[in-house]
Parts: sequence; C-alpha cells; structure tokens
Amino acid sequence: MKGERREYMIVLSTILLILLAVSAIWIYLSLSEHAQREQFVLEIRYDNETIYYTMDELKNLPVAAGYGGIRKSNNYTEGPFTCKGLPIKYIINKYNISGNYSIKVKYDNGLVKEFSKDMVDGKVDVYDSKGRYIGVRNLVLTVIYEKNGLPVGEKDGPLQIGFISDEGIFFVDESLWLKHVYMIAIET
Repeated sequence: MKGERREYMIVLSTILLILLAVSAIWIYLSLSEHAQREQFVLEIRYDNETIYYTMDELKNLPVAAGYGGIRKSNNYTEGPFTCKGLPIKYIINKYNISGNYSIKVKYDNGLVKEFSKDMVDGKVDVYDSKGRYIGVRNLVLTVIYEKNGLPVGEKDGPLQIGFISDEGIFFVDESLWLKHVYMIAIET
C-alpha cells in the first residue's frame, strides 16, 4: 500500500511540475508578444498585407517637414506648429498604387476618417491665421510624430495625421487633423 501511494505521489508531483512549467512558458510568451505589440505605433494595411512600424522605423523613412495648423469650428486657429513625419504619399508609392484610391485612418480608439485620393495628393481647403478661407492649396498629408521639435507624446499621439507645408503657413479644418492615429488602410 505504501509503495502504491508513493508512486501516486510521484506521478501527481510530476504532472503538477509539468503543468507549472507549461504555465510559466505560456505566461512568458504572452508577455513577450504583448511587449512587442506595444512597440508598434502604426499599422498599414493594403490588400492582404499588413505592415507594423515602430517609432524608430518611421523615423528612418522619408521625412516631410513643414508648418501646419488647425482651424476650429469657431474660426479660432491652433498653431502653427513645426511638424515632422512620414508623408502618406510615400506609403502609396511603396505599393505602386495608381488610379483611384482612398485611405481610411483609425484614430482615437476606433474612430475612422476617410481621405480621398485628391486629399492624399494634398488638395485641401486652407485658411489663414484668423480662420478666413483662402482657397485650395497643395499640402502634404503626413503621419506626424514630431511637433514643435518634440515628440507628439501620449496625450495626443504618439502619432497624428495632419496637412503640412514648407511653402507657407496654412490652417486646415480640425476634422482633417487626427490625434491618436494607429492604423491606415489603403482601399482601391
């Protein structure tokens, strides 16, 4: 009887050790995947392909730099800001997309804003610093990671979408300046 009980305890202990080891490995792998996901700041989707970018990877891609500003609904303006970021056209050109397309940007925990091809090409209504309409200009639609020489930061980012220009200071409607951007889908 004592021998059977001892064998039973050995088998039970072995099973518990195996379960403990498997649990520890699963927890380790889950934490590793979660930490890796948190490194990614931007997801780009086109067709069946998804590419994830870290902030360092974004900063090593072509840079658009210029001024941008926001015209609020009451004609009050915010900015101008000096901005740096990735021009959206770089992404479009990377996939050799021609013809008609649009992009859908996810931001602020699930909101979606669609930009037409003309808007991605930079054709947008602009305003002066007093919120008065100027007309249509060609600006650069940009994934902004730096404003006024500093990272956008967690309060409004780490990424924003905005229109910038290196040929003057223009303001765009606040509905075209997005905060907390995390995904861009290209649709053809």
